[in-house]
Amino acid sequence: MNIPGLNGFPTRKDLRQDPMSNHPGSSVFLIFSGLLLLFAIPAHADSVAAEYAVNGQLTITGNNVCTPSPCTETLQFSFNVDYSLLVPTNNGYPPTYFGSVVAPVFTSSSGPLGYFGGGPFSNWTNYYPFSNNLGDEIDLSVDLGSMFPQTFGVPGPPVFLGSNLWGCVSTTCVTDFSFYSFPATGLYLEGTLQYTATLVPEPSTATLTFFGLAGIGLLAAAHRKLLALSTSA
Repeated sequence: MNIPGLNGFPTRKDLRQDPMSNHPGSSVFLIFSGLLLLFAIPAHADSVAAEYAVNGQLTITGNNVCTPSPCTETLQFSFNVDYSLLVPTNNGYPPTYFGSVVAPVFTSSSGPLGYFGGGPFSNWTNYYPFSNNLGDEIDLSVDLGSMFPQTFGVPGPPVFLGSNLWGCVSTTCVTDFSFYSFPATGLYLEGTLQYTATLVPEPSTATLTFFGLAGIGLLAAAHRKLLALSTSA
């Protein structure tokens, strides 16, 4: 008696094929994915000519209605600025670079106006705005020339010129900081500013290659695990 699955007939398990294990392109895909990962990280690093870590603090001083007096709002901020090539060297002129703030932007604040967040920032303006959920705005003044340097050397660092309270629309802000008795923008109440801009060391080629090879290893391990699960199923 011929019983399917016992006398030469293929069983349901025999008929089920793993597309990764039997498809001739699966190994090619794995190799291609690994090589893409291997070269993607160094390529990204090469596209950024310089990177700076910016950390700072600004303080806005207001009216003498708080206890203790006067009212103050302090904001700490942290973000990175990347410089990429904008215009290559031409006729002996140095290349021009373009500085841009990369996410995320970290902030913490203290004072009567509550939490101020920042970003994303436009890279074509001379200020970076920080705002609270009430509509008040504190600006960090930017030297645009430092964001578009022409140099044969390392571009940067970014330069920040000061801080100011630009928008004061909440009741608390009007009472504690404004010299108007009504909500207003364009206040430009100057504050203090301290900051550092530190050049971030570029990872070595060996380090980038290590991470690329590690990624290939992870891809291969995942591929083997999928094959094992398919075989045991």
